[in-house]
Amino acid sequence: CRPVPSVSIIPGVRLDGYWFEDAYLGGVDPRIQARWRAVPWMTLKATWGIYRAMPQPYELSREAGNPALGLERSDQVGAGAEFALPWGIEADVQGYYKTMSDLIVRSNNPLEVGGTIVR
Repeated sequence: CRPVPSVSIIPGVRLDGYWFEDAYLGGVDPRIQARWRAVPWMTLKATWGIYRAMPQPYELSREAGNPALGLERSDQVGAGAEFALPWGIEADVQGYYKTMSDLIVRSNNPLEVGGTIVR
């Protein structure tokens, strides 16, 4: 999408599906990127997106993990600039920030599973 010739907006979505034993995990992750050619030698850019990750197989196992776990999530934003320098040199500077949620952490707390106390 180009609202004006110097600006491009690129929407996207990632669809994921994971199966492990009896567990199904899925996610729909929207993402967007914007680019603005401010001057002929510089393009400013920004991104935003949701990224998810599947737990490790041992974390989902019935014996050592928890089959009810969900996907870990990260919301990420980024900004940067691309420069066309003299003598054919190009430079790209970027920064990003992310927040993470639904993280899987180990616990030594006892848990009752099928009438048996396990760690």
